[in-house]
Amino acid sequence: MNLQSLKINEMFRTVLVLLAWGGFFWLAVSSFQYKNEMNLQNFEVVIINKENDLHLLEAAQIHQYVEAWLPDSINRIKLSEFQMAALQEHIMFHPYVKSGNLYIGKNGRVKIECIPRYPVARVVPARGDSYLIDHFGEIMPISDNLIIKLPVIRGRVPQFNSADEADLNRLAGLGMLFKEINRIEFLQVLIDQVVVTALGDYRLLPVMGTEIIEFGELERIEEKLMDLDEFYNQVIAQVGWNQYESINLKYEGQVVGKKKASTNP
Repeated sequence: MNLQSLKINEMFRTVLVLLAWGGFFWLAVSSFQYKNEMNLQNFEVVIINKENDLHLLEAAQIHQYVEAWLPDSINRIKLSEFQMAALQEHIMFHPYVKSGNLYIGKNGRVKIECIPRYPVARVVPARGDSYLIDHFGEIMPISDNLIIKLPVIRGRVPQFNSADEADLNRLAGLGMLFKEINRIEFLQVLIDQVVVTALGDYRLLPVMGTEIIEFGELERIEEKLMDLDEFYNQVIAQVGWNQYESINLKYEGQVVGKKKASTNP
């Protein structure tokens, strides 16, 4: 084979490679354009209960929430027109959603995965509507279908629509308090109410017994709760219920129990 034939063969192979790449590029562009013009095919909502705990979020709520936000029926929306990032941001504003992710399948079906917020207490202000908080202190409105029994927080507590930084910090502290309470199984069952006093101190009221637990400020939370659990296990378990007027946790490293005055003559 002479030099000219070799050059022709080389040019022929180069042309074939370019044609192949051109065909591949055309198919890719066509596929992309086709997908962009494809209509979405409904959507599925999945609630991921990571903590395996009670929550108020239901798939039907997110369905209604999304349908109210969409400009048209989802089956009439093309993929190129679908504002995926905006919808994901909208879902994050739902008061019962902690986080959410969206996925679009090859067939155009939208999948929405939501992780719920977990309410830890019900807040009852002196004025205005009651509401729920999660363990971050984030406010959640009370659902009409509320069936979860939660501890109650009352006294000097923020109103539902408060944007005051001090109020929000107080709610964050209360959320942390209940997060730690729920780590100790006995206290989770025992603590029924928290009262915020006019001085900003905190009192815990048990569901059993008549003693008032003087918690003080929201500091050394974990330490105080461990001391309280130990006091009930080692002292109350020995002397019995309703023997103490108060249990004071304000002092670091000790629990001060005040017994009821004797009624005997």
